[in-house]
Amino acid sequence: YCVAWRQTGGCDPQGTREPRSDLGCYTEVVPGASGYCECKGQLGPAAESTCEHDRFTCANECWRKWAALDVDVQSTVLEEPPRRDDE
Repeated sequence: YCVAWRQTGGCDPQGTREPRSDLGCYTEVVPGASGYCECKGQLGPAAESTCEHDRFTCANECWRKWAALDVDVQSTVLEEPPRRDDE
C-alpha cells in the first residue's frame, strides 16, 4: 500500500521535506519533483527520486516494491496485497 508522495527540496530525495507539495498515491509524479513514495507497513520508501525521472504514481511504485518480495515475506509486511492503480 501507498501512504503518499513525500516531496523534498533541492532535487534530493533526502533533502528538506516540502509537505505542502506532497501528493496522493494516484497522482502522477512528474519530472522536476524530488522526493519519495512512502509505503505502508514495513515496505519503507520507494521510488526515491531526484528531479530527473519519468512520470509515475506511488500506488504503482509501492505495489512494485511489494511484488518484488518473496511470497513468504509479502504477508509479513502488509495485511493484504496492495492494488495497482491500473487494475
